[in-house]
Amino acid sequence: MYSNETSNFHVKIKRACYLLPIDTDRKSNPYCQLCLFSFDHLSNKLNFKTDIKKQTLNPQFNQEFI
Repeated sequence: MYSNETSNFHVKIKRACYLLPIDTDRKSNPYCQLCLFSFDHLSNKLNFKTDIKKQTLNPQFNQEFI
């Protein structure tokens, strides 16, 4: 969500569901990676990464990035 008052863009990563397992124990340690680009300056790039959630295929992140 973009805020006109503060000129900030807010992104909330809530959760992921039914991820495919990568490990042989049928679990994973997922995270979400986000990359934002500016339309007027394509060289301006912001990278964000959620915390890693251990041993789950349905992680709850509930993290917000500004």
